[in-house]
Amino acid sequence: HLAILALADANAGRVIQAVRETAEGDEVLLIVASDHGHETVDRIIPLESMLIGAGLKEGPGSHDVVVASNVFSAHVYVAPEAQGRLGDIVEFLKDAEDVDQVFAGDDLISVGHRTDSPLAVSVTPKRTDDANEFGIPGMNGAFEDPLSSETRIGCGQHGGLGPFEQHPFLIVKGGGFGVGVGSEDPTSAIDLAPTILSHLDLPCDGIDGKPLAKD
Repeated sequence: HLAILALADANAGRVIQAVRETAEGDEVLLIVASDHGHETVDRIIPLESMLIGAGLKEGPGSHDVVVASNVFSAHVYVAPEAQGRLGDIVEFLKDAEDVDQVFAGDDLISVGHRTDSPLAVSVTPKRTDDANEFGIPGMNGAFEDPLSSETRIGCGQHGGLGPFEQHPFLIVKGGGFGVGVGSEDPTSAIDLAPTILSHLDLPCDGIDGKPLAKD
């Protein structure tokens, strides 16, 4: 894990050095960012089987209620003919020992989902800040995915709202951004395009995101 991080850091350094050597007086806006992080899987949660056992889904492979695992989150789709069970499904999930947050109805908007589709509920598992055997914090439960064998206990995964998987970094150099200045303001990947457009003195009206603040 640490060796891979060191290699990634070294590769970023090579790019930065190449930009420095070839800028030729141009005002270069250099952006270095990471993707999501990971937390460690400490258990597998059989959400589909739980719903079947509670009588809220007809059976394995049935289309009335469909569970789609995103590893550290899961989405529950409810067919029109099963909408009468939706309230019971939500209450069951709220009471489930392994489930933490439950997003349904308008609450889906807060995690970036629409409310006008068959997606009825999104859930996250209960997690802790405990460390794994290598001292890396963040232990989380993974929702079972019958179509994938990539999730293993003791290995890293993502797909939820755990703080260690939701903690990427963003470094911006040039373009008027201060040297050694840090910011705790929330940002998103959709802020990168307007930041670049602003650097090029091009309009960024009508698109999602906003230029990153320079101070």
